[in-house]
Amino acid sequence: MKNIKKANYYAVNSVPAWQKNALVRRICRHLYRRMITEWYYTSDGIATLRAHGKDPRVNPYPWPLCEPNFASWEEDIDAENYSLISDPANMVIKYSTSYCACMIYSETHYWLKTSSERDANNWITVLDQNGFNELCAAPEDNHKYVGILKDENAEDGHGLLVWFERYKDGIIEYSTYYNHVYVVSMSPPSRFIWVKIV
Repeated sequence: MKNIKKANYYAVNSVPAWQKNALVRRICRHLYRRMITEWYYTSDGIATLRAHGKDPRVNPYPWPLCEPNFASWEEDIDAENYSLISDPANMVIKYSTSYCACMIYSETHYWLKTSSERDANNWITVLDQNGFNELCAAPEDNHKYVGILKDENAEDGHGLLVWFERYKDGIIEYSTYYNHVYVVSMSPPSRFIWVKIV
C-alpha cells in the first residue's frame, strides 16, 4: 500500500538539511529508493507502464517520484542545508535526467551508474559509460532512445533529456520532465542528439 508519509519521512532523513547522522541518511536513502524500484514490479506499476505504451500522456514516472507531495520542499544545494532528493541512479528527482534514468530502468532493469557529472549536457558520456553508445541521427519506431538537447548558450546550462515515444505526422513525440512537471510534446528529430537504449 502506498504511504507518502513514510516515503517523505525516509526522504527528509536522507539529506544533511534535516539529518546530521551520515549512517541514518544512507539507510533512509536506501529505503525510499527501494520503494521506487519495487513500484516497477507491483500491479500498479506494471499497469501504468502498459498504459503508457498505448498512450504517452499516462505518466510512467514511478511512485513516489510522480507524487506532487513527495519531496515538495524548496531545493537547496548548500552543503549545510543540502535538501535535494535523488533516485536510484543518483539523479535529482523530478528533472529530465531522473525521468530518463527511470525510463531506462523500465526497459532494461538496470540503474545507471553515474559520476558527479549528471547534468543532461553530459549524458553522452554518462550513457557511454553505461554501455549505451549507439548515436543516431533520428530514432526509429519499435526502439527506445534518449534525446539530448545540450544547453550551449547558458552560463551554467544543464540541458534537457527526452524519451522517444513515436513518430507522428513526420515528427517525433517525446516525453520528459520539465520544471518538475511531466510533459509530452513534439519536435523535429534534428533538434536532439539521439542515443539508442534498446
